[in-house]
Amino acid sequence: MVENSRPRRLPAVMAALSAAGLVGAVLVGCQARPSDAPTIAAPQTASTTQEETEEPGTVPDELRTVTVGLDNIPGDLNPHLIGSRSLATSVVAQLTLPSAFTVPAGSASGARTERNTDLLESVKVTEGTEVAPTKVRYVLRPDAQWSDGTPVTGADFDYLHQQITGRSGVVDPGGYAMIDKLSVSAGGRTVDVTFTGPDPDWRELFADLLPSHIYRTEDRSFDSMMSGVPAASGGIFRVRGVDTARGEIRLDRNQRYWGETPARTDSIVLSAVPDSRTATQMLRTGQLQMLLTGEQGVTTESLAAVPGLRVREMTRRPDLVMTLNTTAPRMASLTNRTRVTDALDADALARILTQDPSATAPGTGVAADDGETGSTGRDGSPATPALPTVGGELTPLRIGADSRDATAVEAARRVVDQLTAAGIAAEPVIRPSADLYGSFLPAGEVDAVIAWQETPETLSELRSRYGCDTTDRSVSRPSTGLPSVTAVPTSESQSTEPTETTAATESTESTETLEPTESGEPTESATEGEDAATTGRTVNTSGLCSAEIDGIIDAALLSVEGLSEDGVSSLVDATVERVSDAVAEQRIDVPLTGDRRVIAAGRDLVGPEPRLADWPLDRDTGPLASAATWRRAEETSASSSPTSPTAAAPMTSTTTDEEDD
Repeated sequence: MVENSRPRRLPAVMAALSAAGLVGAVLVGCQARPSDAPTIAAPQTASTTQEETEEPGTVPDELRTVTVGLDNIPGDLNPHLIGSRSLATSVVAQLTLPSAFTVPAGSASGARTERNTDLLESVKVTEGTEVAPTKVRYVLRPDAQWSDGTPVTGADFDYLHQQITGRSGVVDPGGYAMIDKLSVSAGGRTVDVTFTGPDPDWRELFADLLPSHIYRTEDRSFDSMMSGVPAASGGIFRVRGVDTARGEIRLDRNQRYWGETPARTDSIVLSAVPDSRTATQMLRTGQLQMLLTGEQGVTTESLAAVPGLRVREMTRRPDLVMTLNTTAPRMASLTNRTRVTDALDADALARILTQDPSATAPGTGVAADDGETGSTGRDGSPATPALPTVGGELTPLRIGADSRDATAVEAARRVVDQLTAAGIAAEPVIRPSADLYGSFLPAGEVDAVIAWQETPETLSELRSRYGCDTTDRSVSRPSTGLPSVTAVPTSESQSTEPTETTAATESTESTETLEPTESGEPTESATEGEDAATTGRTVNTSGLCSAEIDGIIDAALLSVEGLSEDGVSSLVDATVERVSDAVAEQRIDVPLTGDRRVIAAGRDLVGPEPRLADWPLDRDTGPLASAATWRRAEETSASSSPTSPTAAAPMTSTTTDEEDD
């Protein structure tokens, strides 16, 4: 495998190998060692200068690829969107996109506290303290570059900042809102960031940078620009191909990666598997080297019974949450929100969604008194319209879900089932995330939305999720409008509900259960009227705007100056608890299920430690945080195991003997 050192006698070595006629054999799938990044894109080839410590032919081609089975493969790989919090998206971002700070291996907190020395030559706090600075200078390494040869520069920092602070449907707007000024100098290598005040979460910024020289120059839509193969990579791997039809993402070693520790394997393939039985057989035969699947009843016990498999469990950070929209007229009332949340059996929904009879919903916190009334709408005015009843004349409650998230879609339908059983008329609204967050939620046309959300653990996360968003985020024009909230659904609109969950994953299902307006036209409330929202929705999907909650968060931010790291930690914990209690009283969130995963590693996969239980786990990507260190063991390759006739047919997209170009 490739060593971590950098020999200086490479030209002599290459000359000798060329004379022996072995250059081609040695360089297949090898790792480049570029110097300062060029400004002109160069093609990625296997003939870039580099060292390889293995003798030619010692690693068979089929052992140069590690295949990982997942439950599904998403259609979008932008990690900065609310609708793109899948495991696969997190993995691709971590392995292909550069970040200023990273999570230390084995960190229980999941906080980014370790400077990425592959990207940054230095980071210096120029004003304030290390714990909560007010100004920071970042100096980029001169050899840091994207996979097309373009240098990573301060323009990439600025691009991400501009997108997060100006777009709808994004995560962590509160963190980037703390930036008062960002300036770039020294030919793009130096970035000076001034904050509006002491920022204890500054290391979380500038994670998963994007190639601005492509996306900004071509003016690509932030909502869809990473559907398919991303434009360029800046990590250990690059995305070679995305095949959503086959359910496969292929990552190849980034030949232009400049870091000290290159990947030990040529390729990692993320492959969707149809069910746990098929996945188990693929692990037996070596078609999969690892599996990450949702816990369903006896999944762990079933996998652990297979000889040679190493099995453990983990829980990813996001929870699937139904959030009520406080800008929707019928959900502006606490009384109505309480009726809706009380009508749901979250534990039953958790069991149905996970197919695990022992599953329970994540904790919901402190409940409000049933008799409490009030409003949490942005305008602060009370609103108590009647809830629609089954068989009545009012428009059913609209429960939104991203059409690309099959789990959220199924959850929306199950929530509708429970509300209907309780006598509250409801219907699912299955639309692209751009329509939900950029139009229907801010306009109050959807009463609730179901999405994967992370429980806030920092001050910036609290501000992002529950703080008043005063940023002017444009309200987008939906692909298809919705009828007025007072309209009565027609029988035809009620009959368009697909019977298969997978059918709703396509954007063509955008008319599900709804009577559309004229194609391509926005609804009146999305652009006109006193109640129209002036800003698109971000991770604060409820639209909650509470002076009390903002006051708690602002007071904490003003108190961090001069505190030690332990002091800030205690302050943050206390603030999170106070805000959580205040939010629970508003009855806006109903956690439905967590994201519990079972991890199984085959005997032919060699990782950072002999025991899978000792591998570091990232809270978003699990064991794939160490994927760059993985390799295949030759003595237990897939060819040495029999292939099940029943499993072989559907496995064409997961075979591991594909050669690199």
